[in-house]
Amino acid sequence: VEQGGVRVRQVLPGTAAIEAGLRNGDIIVIFNSVELRDFMHLREEIEKLAVGHEIVITIRRDGKEQDLRVKLGARATE
Repeated sequence: VEQGGVRVRQVLPGTAAIEAGLRNGDIIVIFNSVELRDFMHLREEIEKLAVGHEIVITIRRDGKEQDLRVKLGARATE
């Protein structure tokens, strides 16, 4: 059982996620200094910020945590 965070299922080409170095399978544990509980919590935190805002996220990859700097891009339209 994983503790908190949001697993990255797919990183799409040309997105802020790929530019920041996120990979499929990474687990985002901290987003802009906020510990994440689940995917809905991540969405809530993203929506508080403007496109172009630069933040730091902490991810867990291969059992180790590391920080990545992310510049928020435009949200995909559904």
